[in-house]
Amino acid sequence: MVVIISVNHWTGNSVSFWSFSIGCNTMVQEKGYITVGINVTYCAQLPFALYIGRKIREAFPEMMILYGGTEVSDVWKYLSDRSKFFDIFDASDACVIGEGEAAFTSLLEMIEVDSKFSPISNTVFHPKYNLSVPDQLIQYQSLQDTPTPDFSKLNWNLYLSPHPYIYYSPSRGCYWNKCTFCDYGLNFDSPTSPWRQRPLEKIIEDLRELSKQFKHIYFSVDVLAPAMLLQLAERLVEEKIDIRWGAEIRLEQYWSLERCQLLKASGCTDISVGFESGNQRILNLINKGTQVTRIQETIQNFHDAGIGVQVMGFTGFPTESLEDGLESVRFLHEHLDSWTFGGLGTFVLTPGAIVAKEPSRFDIYNVTPYQGEDIVRQLYYDNPTGLSESDKKIVEEEKKKLVKNHFARPWVGGIDTGHTMFYHDRYGRQVVSIIHKDEQIKDTQARYRLNGVIAADLISFPVHCLFREGDLDQLHEQFNREQKGLHHHEIKNLLAERVVKRAETSIERRRYFIKNDGNVYPFPEAMIDFLSFFANGSTLSNLLEAVTEEERTFYAELWEFSISKHFIRQMQDKNEQPHVERERTCVSG
Repeated sequence: MVVIISVNHWTGNSVSFWSFSIGCNTMVQEKGYITVGINVTYCAQLPFALYIGRKIREAFPEMMILYGGTEVSDVWKYLSDRSKFFDIFDASDACVIGEGEAAFTSLLEMIEVDSKFSPISNTVFHPKYNLSVPDQLIQYQSLQDTPTPDFSKLNWNLYLSPHPYIYYSPSRGCYWNKCTFCDYGLNFDSPTSPWRQRPLEKIIEDLRELSKQFKHIYFSVDVLAPAMLLQLAERLVEEKIDIRWGAEIRLEQYWSLERCQLLKASGCTDISVGFESGNQRILNLINKGTQVTRIQETIQNFHDAGIGVQVMGFTGFPTESLEDGLESVRFLHEHLDSWTFGGLGTFVLTPGAIVAKEPSRFDIYNVTPYQGEDIVRQLYYDNPTGLSESDKKIVEEEKKKLVKNHFARPWVGGIDTGHTMFYHDRYGRQVVSIIHKDEQIKDTQARYRLNGVIAADLISFPVHCLFREGDLDQLHEQFNREQKGLHHHEIKNLLAERVVKRAETSIERRRYFIKNDGNVYPFPEAMIDFLSFFANGSTLSNLLEAVTEEERTFYAELWEFSISKHFIRQMQDKNEQPHVERERTCVSG
């Protein structure tokens, strides 16, 4: 028997995760599993995945432990010395690198027969097996004959979701595959892995079968090809296959209003698009193959068809000027009502990008890994014609004005998460205004309660957890300027130094408000007293009765500010339990 553990990207604090790992060992023992597979999708999951594997190995020395997932592949891809790979995945017997359907099935078959391994594609084995890595390790899966996904073994009661929600991949790679910033998947000679697409009839066959059990399906792809997607939408409507779906697409001129309306009729709730930049010169350098004027028309067409649009872009591309960066901000701001989620990130240079391979073309120099990093996920570079440090700060301040939604994954924050699709399906394009309606209509008679705890002292809290939101960003910026990597043990020590230095000043000796998301606020006493009023639940009206008339305007504004920052939250019903001081456990990450 085999069990697959998919590590949650949004694992909570260390105490809850420790409890989970103990429960995992108990489950493995009770069920009599002989093989454990651990899926790792994101970098943030890796420490937890390694911890789980080591605890299972410690408890069950003879257990077969297999790792796979995009993060495992990324470690292999970016590791500067691959002979050290199993220093990281030391608890594993084998790791799947790249696409795993065939590799994982072959591993299970070998374990079932006699537990003797032999070299196979897309798989590396622990050195204890003395198996060499094949010359052609990476093989890309054909989608012609892959079977229909089977989710019947999943226990949906274990998922924190009101509806089952599945991922389905009708294509792989990117049909454009030219963007100079892109470095996605196990690509070696191009920005993404090779473009492959499942035949339309097989996609329809899959969705016809999957729709019998699942209504919400995310097409988990790099991008969907327009012509195939339109044909798929026609067939879904024609055959009355009742699903709700979302996907990533390119902002092609192809998407007229009529075609967008057909997607909506076929069940499309939301799409994600990479507009990348609102400046045409930067788009040309990126080799996006799009025009700014056409981009805005296409986004509007999806919006007018009733489809939620998530926009993704970035500032800081090489040679970008202050005006270029602000042009991207203005583009999104001018079309604020046409997109639901998204915004602008910051460009990061990765080793496999065309920019890194052809630096002079983009006027960048001194391209090098950061000192001390053994997994080289990003590169340092000098760009004399790009944004200055002061320009970057101006652009970042302007980007903050684009934030429409305070929720993040796994909740309503990205279209590749179930809750985002559920809310789009239920509320349509107005999803953001709906989920934030309590902030827009504030009832002075409504009861609000503290969304955290107030600490008179911080002895119970690990000092490295008590840092302000900007501390970590400042550390990274400092080390980036020095071309150095920043390791976990250094982060803990440096954050501790900052907290201790602040604690030595008189204002920092005052009480702290520790929000439920882990952020720590060393507020003045007046603010702490204000928040304490809501510790057990109360109303603004009650507060205003307790202060002088001259103070009422101030406290009403402070109340609105605290709601906007989620320092206090509205109690959902009168039976909700009042606030009780929690055990002081570090939940910052």
